[in-house]
Amino acid sequence: MRYLSRLALPVAPACCTRFMPKSSFRRLFRWSLYALAIQLAGGAAIAQVPGLLHYQGKVAVDGTNFTGSGSFKFSLVDGGTASEQATALAFIDSGKILAIVVNNPGSGYTTIPAITLSGGGGAGGAATATVVNGEVISVNVTSAGGGYSSPPNVSIDPPPPGVGFITYWSNDGTGAAGAEPTTGVSVPVDKGLYAVLLGDTSLANMTPIPPTAFDNPDVNLRVWFDDGSTGSQQLTPDQRIAAVGYAMIADNVPDGAITSAKLDSGAVQSYHIAPGSITATQLARPPLSGSIDASSIALAFCVGSFDVSFSTPFGTAPNITLGLESADQGIGENTAVYVTGKSASGFSGSVTLPPASPVTVSDTSNTPRFNSMATVNGRPAFCYYEFPGTAQFVRAADANGEAWLAPVPAGWGLAGPGVTDSGWYPSLDIVAGNPAFTFWDDGDQGLYYSRAADADGTSWGTQLQQVDAGPAGVSCSLKVVFGRPAVAYIDVGDGTLVYQRATSADGSTWPGTGTTIVSNDIISRCSMEIVNFRPAISYFNLTSLRLEYVRANDVTGLTGWSSPVVIAPVTLMGMSMAIVNGNPAIAYIDGALDEVRYVRATDANGTAWGPSVLLGSSSNMTSSPGPSLVVNNGRPMVSFVESDGGELLVTQATDANGTTWSAPCSIAESAVAPNMAIINGTPAVCFGSGVTTKPEYIRQPSTAFTINWIALEP
Repeated sequence: MRYLSRLALPVAPACCTRFMPKSSFRRLFRWSLYALAIQLAGGAAIAQVPGLLHYQGKVAVDGTNFTGSGSFKFSLVDGGTASEQATALAFIDSGKILAIVVNNPGSGYTTIPAITLSGGGGAGGAATATVVNGEVISVNVTSAGGGYSSPPNVSIDPPPPGVGFITYWSNDGTGAAGAEPTTGVSVPVDKGLYAVLLGDTSLANMTPIPPTAFDNPDVNLRVWFDDGSTGSQQLTPDQRIAAVGYAMIADNVPDGAITSAKLDSGAVQSYHIAPGSITATQLARPPLSGSIDASSIALAFCVGSFDVSFSTPFGTAPNITLGLESADQGIGENTAVYVTGKSASGFSGSVTLPPASPVTVSDTSNTPRFNSMATVNGRPAFCYYEFPGTAQFVRAADANGEAWLAPVPAGWGLAGPGVTDSGWYPSLDIVAGNPAFTFWDDGDQGLYYSRAADADGTSWGTQLQQVDAGPAGVSCSLKVVFGRPAVAYIDVGDGTLVYQRATSADGSTWPGTGTTIVSNDIISRCSMEIVNFRPAISYFNLTSLRLEYVRANDVTGLTGWSSPVVIAPVTLMGMSMAIVNGNPAIAYIDGALDEVRYVRATDANGTAWGPSVLLGSSSNMTSSPGPSLVVNNGRPMVSFVESDGGELLVTQATDANGTTWSAPCSIAESAVAPNMAIINGTPAVCFGSGVTTKPEYIRQPSTAFTINWIALEP
């Protein structure tokens, strides 16, 4: 037996397609679209566009026009994507499978695939997959197994061969990934002729067609037919829907989208305008006004910028008047606010604030040479190397850093006199709830790790570990990597870049020997960050005079690293890496050009990088310490020292990626080794003062003001 579906198109002949046999039958379907059109409700000239598509056809069985009740199933699908097998990676800890991460979701899955775990020396691991729209979006570990010495191989069964589809709509809502819906729509057929409104909810098993289906550029109609005796079969090929279906989204044309540019000259005449419909309100735009609270402005200590969009655009750029409102007389007398740009749809502005005054952290300490700051149990704190002497730790007495507790020795100074020059390059982080830092001992040339005995950092010395006997540890950078402290550093003996991760969560034990990341060149300065769940390191290659970047192959950094990525040719003097709008970014000093620059990767893993942006310059930048890079209110911010006068400068980007930047703002004089961090949502900098010879701290002041504005069309 065979089916014949024959329709006449008004502009093109019907197409013919043969279908593969089903059971003992071989069927021939010949079908096409006679009409596919939007029907306006009630035939009114102006009405809401209904979510209906009119479909009409003719069906024959074994050459005879079919008469009776036929069961039809309908779906709107995409053009299809070739199926691809999904892949995933396993991660272990203490011999058990900790997690399985999908690194390629594949495509074309119509059922849940089986997952096989093999190798790694262990047994008992098991996992299941989750499939959405034909892709494996996640793998859940159902049994961690045991005895694994290395991650097992993860094998996800392939999808069925062929092409995978996405279903945008089906008549009963059950169709997915291009598959046949569960229930059909009963449609009467008379002498082979039938018609149906797709999306007509008055029909059983028919759901409305959402206009969002036509947000997609490639939408095709797929049909199945059952004559009631020989079963359901798909009619092919699918028929692509052209302009008619997309009329559904015309109902959602946004206000203001039709402008004078879209109207033909002379299209609107006086007889088209109802009497009294144009009043003074339409002829002259009333002024708009509003206010901007200081909390919504992206401030960089003494400079901030803001943007305002008008609720209704003007016909041309209006005149803008700004005013400052504050109960703080100091802010009112020393703050300037002005417009930096305007258009018919909005304006941009800038505000300049009076600078904050630094706080002297300790009257007993000498000028710190190296500083590293973090938030410790809700308060700002930092480690610093006191010259000549040892590493010190100091924490504020309040959340904002307005007053400070007495510094406490946190490194080798705990062992008593006789050990000096210990505490170079401190790098502070929170490890297992307590503050901890790594540092280099210039006396015995070793790398050390010290962790406080409490969350406030009031007691140190019970956990002081030698990480590398050296000579190694210069430019060390500490981060918590997959639940354990890890450090990147430079081997002083051969100039190689080394990475080492503790064997315990609190850092009480270390391997003692690190993994050499870069060995063929001499490395100077490095900075580590967690980039897309894996440790990554930026560094200066002294041999080739280049800023380079590497990222680990797994979340622990213990199973190999990527090949170095060359970012820029530089003569580097210092750097700082952070995650900016999802991608790694670096602020650095190019000593050869006497410039501070910023560069951001073009992808989340750092495999490619964009052009660098100049942030500041000086005739003697080579002696400056490295910059600090943080993200403040969604925008990158950098602090650095201009060596000519030792001014501490801060600049912030005007956008989330760091494409353009504001002019640097001076916040302190004669600063040494500054380090910036976000403290309770506000940027702050610790540094050694060349004026007082003491450790100092400065935080962006709290701002209590409002900017009022009014816009008037000229």
